[in-house]
Amino acid sequence: MLSFKEQFQATQQIIDKGLYKDPKWVIESMKSLSDLKKLWPKEGTSYDISEITGHPEWYVDQISYWCFVPEETLKIELESHGSLKLNYLLQYLEVDEEEKIIEQLATARTKDATAEHITDNLFVKFLEDSRKTKKKLTPLEIQVQQLKELDVVIWEFLLSDSVSWEAGDQFNMLIKKLAKDKKYSLKKRDSELFIDEMKTYVNFDYLEDAKPAKKASLYKELTEIIKNR
Repeated sequence: MLSFKEQFQATQQIIDKGLYKDPKWVIESMKSLSDLKKLWPKEGTSYDISEITGHPEWYVDQISYWCFVPEETLKIELESHGSLKLNYLLQYLEVDEEEKIIEQLATARTKDATAEHITDNLFVKFLEDSRKTKKKLTPLEIQVQQLKELDVVIWEFLLSDSVSWEAGDQFNMLIKKLAKDKKYSLKKRDSELFIDEMKTYVNFDYLEDAKPAKKASLYKELTEIIKNR
């Protein structure tokens, strides 16, 4: 049986082929990710796993996402583009831009097609945009920055309390990720979902009358951040 590090490397070698038009590759990728999920450390942050595997945190986060996302969603993403890099970059695009890219990839006819040329172009575009302008932060970006500044113990509090909220599977997955990473580590699309759903719980006063005082104080800060959207 492979160690976690060995299985991570084996999965990486398969995934990085990105052969989204090849059904055999999709099946092989799903099997390898499933095997990796069984070995994924129950404790440890993305940084810790990055140190173990030698891969950057963004790559670890994407592998983790594909390991724990529902199987149906994983299959759709593997068959749509099969690229960890692209999956990471899509979080920074508008929905219509994302749809155009997926439609473009769908026109490929050969089993050896990959999304590499698109990810390369996106990296160049993002680099050029960052050099040209200093973009004014959007309301979402401001909220994300504020969430990153919260005391990390709040994610443990939320993980414990949200059990009684009858939250959806995706929200529960995000809360577990935050508690596990011990920091606010969600990207754009996940942040939108997290903030929108938290707004519902805030409006229903789920964060009111929290104890002890530390939790009450942090929940008050979180409520102020959420209500600003």
